Amino acid sequence: MGELWDEIVKRGKNAQDTIDFTDLYVPQEEPTFIHDMLVLRRNYIINKVKAPLQKGLVNLGRVGFFQKIICLIEIIKAIKRFPRVNRNNARKANTFVLLDIAETFFEYENNPGRKPLFDAVIKIGSGENEHDNYYGSRLCFWLEMLIIAVLLGKWHPRPEHYPDPRQWREPQPYGGENTIIAAIQKNKEQIIDLLGEKWAWLKGGQSESNSSDKD
Repeated sequence: MGELWDEIVKRGKNAQDTIDFTDLYVPQEEPTFIHDMLVLRRNYIINKVKAPLQKGLVNLGRVGFFQKIICLIEIIKAIKRFPRVNRNNARKANTFVLLDIAETFFEYENNPGRKPLFDAVIKIGSGENEHDNYYGSRLCFWLEMLIIAVLLGKWHPRPEHYPDPRQWREPQPYGGENTIIAAIQKNKEQIIDLLGEKWAWLKGGQSESNSSDKD
């Protein structure tokens, strides 16, 4: 700080010259997403973003037609106000995973009409995971339950060639037997053995071969 001040004083001695301090400016580091959400804009996020978003989503299925329009407007406004977590302001490892998945997803997704919907869901989901352990831990729970369902053979892989290649750019072949879900289910016995005694009960679960869709 002393050297910076000395340089400012030095340049200010000659008032007849135009004083330029631009090269001395060092941009401040971007605040973390957590700090922004929980400290810098805490009241704004609670009252102007989260509260109307939650209220709109909850009421959407309870009110009449015209009230639904109002709810949708409030939801859209709240989503636009919701800050976006990125690689510079994120700190949690799981958030970086979500950002990586989102990047790959949008490389494959080829339906411009649905992109705003997916972007809004990812924006809120990754942001909540980053700063709110309440929702982040519940997201982990769903993932854990899905992994168990995969090992039990209850969660089926996406069909072969799905999503439809007319709206999806993933390199062929994909879906069906080409998915990691199918690979896990083919080798589930070895995987369960590696997991140890705590998860041995998974071996008694319903297998993919004898499970059936009830749709």
